[in-house]
Amino acid sequence: MEVWYPSEGIDEAVIEACIRGISCEYLELETDHISFIEPTDRGEALQAYSEHIARFGGDVKMVFTEELIESMMKQMSLTREEVVNLLDRSVYSNQ
Repeated sequence: MEVWYPSEGIDEAVIEACIRGISCEYLELETDHISFIEPTDRGEALQAYSEHIARFGGDVKMVFTEELIESMMKQMSLTREEVVNLLDRSVYSNQ
């Protein structure tokens, strides 16, 4: 899961809190442990976010990779359609 949270002073505790909140509220998953796999340098992430905002004016288009969908299908024992619906609801339910 990628989270963009541009703020000075952000640390792993803030990132973990964001991931837990998103997981619980939108995916209905309780998380005990959060792993940072290939984390992006925070300075690079802030730069990329700032460039995106300057270029596109805000909204970020969400795209779900096949790897994510397949992984969730296996871990949650759901069909492809159920996973895609779950992801879509989690992202687009408040728009």
